[in-house]
Amino acid sequence: MNVDIYIVYYTGPYTSTLLPDANALLARINPLRRQRFEQRIDGAQRALDLATLRLLELGMHGCGQSSFQLADVDYPAKAGVTEKPVWRSAAAADQSSQQDRQSPRPRRLDFSISHTRSLVGCAIASGGRVGLDVESPRRVDPSTVQRLLREDSDAFREVTPQNALQRWTQIEAVLKGAGVGIMHGREIEWRERSALLRGEEWWLHEIDFGSNYIAHVATNVQAPRIHVRRYDTL
Repeated sequence: MNVDIYIVYYTGPYTSTLLPDANALLARINPLRRQRFEQRIDGAQRALDLATLRLLELGMHGCGQSSFQLADVDYPAKAGVTEKPVWRSAAAADQSSQQDRQSPRPRRLDFSISHTRSLVGCAIASGGRVGLDVESPRRVDPSTVQRLLREDSDAFREVTPQNALQRWTQIEAVLKGAGVGIMHGREIEWRERSALLRGEEWWLHEIDFGSNYIAHVATNVQAPRIHVRRYDTL
């Protein structure tokens, strides 16, 4: 199966001057989610949240999903914990196609968002599932990463101050792709070129966002075609 991973990103300050239509953007999202955004007290976090919404919208439209609307994104929660966002229209189309054998099955789109204080990125998969994590270079204590790895694994023994952040982004990418929380990292079985989580295999790819960032994307499809696009404005 040919699968494309579309990765879009933007770097720069998240200020109201970059999003002059912030109110119009908020009006396009789910009312319950809008209320949460409007309650943000931290101005920087509010601007970052707005930037992620706008980038998701741009990315979906840019890869040909002209019917995408922010209002159709659901944020399911289980036991009070928000799970991976889902594009409701894509899920509905996928479900209905299974019931109608006369029509070809459309590819369900999955997406994952990650950000730092100066970059926001979004990965969109035309098939399968995807997880994206990006971090700004910094020193990470190896023991912090090792807490998310099994003590009897090679991955645990191989963590060093030099590669700790690399492994952290790989762990995060797999967990975000699977839609589970960070404390499930110890469930991952690390292989030579992939990772296994709850019976599902994930392949990791390093993404070049420039020397100021470390990023990985994880997908449950072995050899996707990866496209990276930078947006200069939101």
